[in-house]
Amino acid sequence: VSGTLDHPAIVGRASLANGSYLSDVERIQISQIAAALVFNRTSATLTRAFARLGSGTIQGQGTANFPNGFSAHGATLSIKGAARSAQFDLPAYGNGTLDATLALEKRSGAEALLAGNATLSDATLPFAAFIKAAQQSGSRATPPLPLAFNLQATAGKNVRVRGSGYGAGLDIGVAGSVKLGGTLAAPTLAGTF
Repeated sequence: VSGTLDHPAIVGRASLANGSYLSDVERIQISQIAAALVFNRTSATLTRAFARLGSGTIQGQGTANFPNGFSAHGATLSIKGAARSAQFDLPAYGNGTLDATLALEKRSGAEALLAGNATLSDATLPFAAFIKAAQQSGSRATPPLPLAFNLQATAGKNVRVRGSGYGAGLDIGVAGSVKLGGTLAAPTLAGTF
């Protein structure tokens, strides 16, 4: 690393092989984590990223360019990723299996766009997570990130919302899909569950 914060020059490589993660935050072990990152002065390339989540996988690749240092001015980003039967168990948000193809693109002078599709299946989501999200939606202390959406989200087979404590006894089967559009500051939803 050389230069200044306004005009850094980063050259080198970083890699990770055979990593793993398990905690109370994510109770399904993430294993076989591998990634390779290459820096070329004012850009970074993630040449490969892979991990096994339960019996499924996630993988991705991407590039970032930062010609004007670590400011957003002139920065570009392109990341693509896929999840195939990736299992998760997040006590605060639920558990299930995710299949997705996502892309995050940020062009110079434009807001970032998250696009693609995601399907949730064999999942249980706690009713309390929806209540908490609704209570927090109107109380933003900081302005939202400049992020736009073109995302299709689907509740596939065997998706349930269950209540305990607040909402005890609630058990609802969910199916359908919704398209998330707009921006983080003004999102839009169209679809049916």
